Amino acid sequence: VDIFFVISGYLITSIIISELKAGLFSVTDFYERRLRRLGPAFALMLIVSLPLAYFTLMPTMLIEYMNSVIYALVFFSNYFFYNSEIEYGLEEGIYHPLLHSWSLSIEWQFYILFPIILISLYKYSKKFAFVLLLIIFFISITLSIFYSSNNSLVFYMIQFRVWELVIGSMISIYRFDYTKKIKTSVFTELFNLMSFLLIVFSLYLGYKNIPYPLNVLPAIIGTATLIIFCSQNDMIGKMLSTKLFVFIGLISYSLYIWHFPIIAFDTIIE
Repeated sequence: VDIFFVISGYLITSIIISELKAGLFSVTDFYERRLRRLGPAFALMLIVSLPLAYFTLMPTMLIEYMNSVIYALVFFSNYFFYNSEIEYGLEEGIYHPLLHSWSLSIEWQFYILFPIILISLYKYSKKFAFVLLLIIFFISITLSIFYSSNNSLVFYMIQFRVWELVIGSMISIYRFDYTKKIKTSVFTELFNLMSFLLIVFSLYLGYKNIPYPLNVLPAIIGTATLIIFCSQNDMIGKMLSTKLFVFIGLISYSLYIWHFPIIAFDTIIE
């Protein structure tokens, strides 16, 4: 999820800036494309999950499930699960089939607010847009560290997660306006390999009792540096461009949408 936030911030900002430069950007078209991209798979998952929930959940859990559906549809399930005091990763969380929708709500909150902010800032001053995003980054990550003892709060709330999305946005602005294409060299090859290993290492940290955001920093740094330095001409870039990795990338959203309900209902039925 943390890796996805960085990539999402980068891609969304790149789309907005490229269309602004071409004079083609439309806020309504942007929202419509996001809905077409993300909505159908999510709606299908809900349709399939509803009868499963009806026949497998106890009455009180079914009521809570229906409430989670409503909050997920209006992009506020992160607030719902935080207020319900359901911690992600604990054993009780597996009995809430839509618990994973917290991250989708954060994504949509970002999609709704960010384009309007970026358009206003970017048209006024590219440098000012970058500086303000940098300020938002430091405020968000500082808050995350300061409130790290409250695990649920920093896990679910967008103000403690937006720094991950903003990193991707800043990389996009920087690459569009201030950098030329980075040439493949021994340095970039080693740098990309180290970045990839950081991401792999972050999977190990996920099993350790390390508070957020320290536990995700290796993955964030690795993802950010790969976006900056990686190309299809170097070793890591060629590996990530293979059919297998491209296919995984194409179905990653659907995999994420379906994986948690499948695990949850399987556990509940057992």
